[in-house]
Amino acid sequence: MDSFLSRNEKLVRENENLKIAMQRLVSENNRLSFNQQRTYNTTLEDATLPGATYSCIHSIYKLNVLCFFLHNITLFSPFSSEEHERLLGEIAYQLDRRILSYIFQSNKRFYGYNLINIPSKIIDVSTHPLTGKVDEEYRLHLNKRYEKIKETLSSNGYKITLHPQFSEFIVNTYGILQTRPTPGSSQAMEYLDPVFLRSIIETTAPLKLQKDLMLLLDCLCDLAAKDEKALLLW
Repeated sequence: MDSFLSRNEKLVRENENLKIAMQRLVSENNRLSFNQQRTYNTTLEDATLPGATYSCIHSIYKLNVLCFFLHNITLFSPFSSEEHERLLGEIAYQLDRRILSYIFQSNKRFYGYNLINIPSKIIDVSTHPLTGKVDEEYRLHLNKRYEKIKETLSSNGYKITLHPQFSEFIVNTYGILQTRPTPGSSQAMEYLDPVFLRSIIETTAPLKLQKDLMLLLDCLCDLAAKDEKALLLW
């Protein structure tokens, strides 16, 4: 019983000490808030007293700006326009199209084609639709081009078991550009600039997607350099 009372008295003392500490904390917080508000309310006119220098005025101005930013920090959030979001999908779409164009050079359209069904499409296009006869030479040619571009993509970190599905996800999530920029316009020049596209990824895409989106862009830049064509083809 005595032991229980002793523990109870100890808890009461600790509780009182905690209350005192909290009161001090509240008091200190109020003091800091008052000082911060006083600094925030300082105007440039206050610095025009005799002896005030430009550096003094500039310092007070910077303090005001800093206080404003600290008070309103939640107002500043990354803004992603719909056009910029669609650019993310356009990068993925353009890479997919570049890969398909490399393998199936004679194709003008790729309706029904995607990176996941490339092996089955190679079989389809190398087989005569009526006789079922296989053009072995053409099939070998397509398979060689497929293996070649897989090597190129792999050198940039592209994983054939992962990134085709990732590209499909990006296109489905963000879409692609609805209108193409006018050739030669400043917008077209921006869209063909890898530095600009990287900045779009950094400022628009969620952080967890940025690494793989950058990888897709690296692959696209590599293929564009190899075929000596524009980064984005329309």
